[in-house]
Amino acid sequence: MTPEIETVIIGGGPAGIAAAVWCQRLEIKHFMIEKRPTLGGQLENIKNNIMDYPGLPHVTGENMRQAFIQHLKQMTDHYETNCLIKDLNLSHRTLTLSDQKGHNRSLSFQSLIIATGAAPKRLHILGESELTRHNEVYSASRDAHLFNNKHAVVIGGGDRAFEGAFLLGEAGANVTLIHRSNRFKAQPSFQKRVWHHPNVQMMTHAEVTRIDVNQTGQTIEIIKNGADRKIMDVDGIFIRIGVEPNSHPFQSFIKTDQSGYIKTNEVMQTSSPYIYAIGDVCTPPEYSSLSSATGQAMLAAKAITNQSEQN
Repeated sequence: MTPEIETVIIGGGPAGIAAAVWCQRLEIKHFMIEKRPTLGGQLENIKNNIMDYPGLPHVTGENMRQAFIQHLKQMTDHYETNCLIKDLNLSHRTLTLSDQKGHNRSLSFQSLIIATGAAPKRLHILGESELTRHNEVYSASRDAHLFNNKHAVVIGGGDRAFEGAFLLGEAGANVTLIHRSNRFKAQPSFQKRVWHHPNVQMMTHAEVTRIDVNQTGQTIEIIKNGADRKIMDVDGIFIRIGVEPNSHPFQSFIKTDQSGYIKTNEVMQTSSPYIYAIGDVCTPPEYSSLSSATGQAMLAAKAITNQSEQN
């Protein structure tokens, strides 16, 4: 017999953890699934201090991750890591899970909370995958010191691109910030400190079209103004062109916007009445935060309780 869970939570980042805590708080029989070996989502990638989470000022991403996990373990043990969804049958409200040993099992559920987050966008150009293969993927806040008196390229025009360029410049790197237009999404305060930084040069109306990785560094091909081709030798490449929601497995049965973000109502309910979405999978970057993710988890859990009481 397939075990029945009232609510299955897909994703073990901040939103998913908060959803599990609230489900336990509201006595909703739940189970949280995380495909990675660790919980906490992108928190482990935040190396600088988090300044704006109420009650926990000036903590690192890793400290915040540990705090979330500790709170989760104090509340519930109804979760599993290294767990993949092999099949999701919405008509029967069942899913098939596979653990790291390849063992499969099925669960049935009454409601679903999607908390799969977002992932960095890729350029989708020749040579990009070589950066990962050669372990040439860097964090500006963690690795800026490695680029003192070296040439680093930052690609993008948003907050993360400008923040990365500033941190690298402050660490003594010679930085080129490349963007495809002369209009930027970064906050004005971020832009101001980069535009006036002596170690940062701006290259607008330019696109990186190829990356070559070798033993001595990297070479990039740039097309400027749609025609002029330029080859540039660099020591490090920071791709910061935004994020995209991890909504692809669900787009065939719930509504999303043009960018793939799952559409929800005021209580995080999707176009399917028993499916909810929370966190970065439904929140564009300009409105995304830890605070919104945890608040959305509360809304979804309370909506599920109200829905159960009405039925």
